[in-house]
Amino acid sequence: QLRAGVRYLDLRVGRDASQDTPGLALRTCHGFFSTPAQEVLRDVAAFVKENQAEIVLLDFNHLYGLDEANHAFLLDAIEGIL
Repeated sequence: QLRAGVRYLDLRVGRDASQDTPGLALRTCHGFFSTPAQEVLRDVAAFVKENQAEIVLLDFNHLYGLDEANHAFLLDAIEGIL
């Protein structure tokens, strides 16, 4: 999406209860679980590094099933990767 010109990402993150590892359990979702959230963050970071004049907005406005530990993990991932 970034390479196609999209600069606003509506990221909905949910906890996949079938996964025990937070890095695998926190996934983007829109009806179904998809890509691990950390992978999306790494892709955005790589794009911004290659395209430093670009601004990308990440909107995390839906967090499904995250407990306090999952929320902290997601915040740490955002800060650590971006």
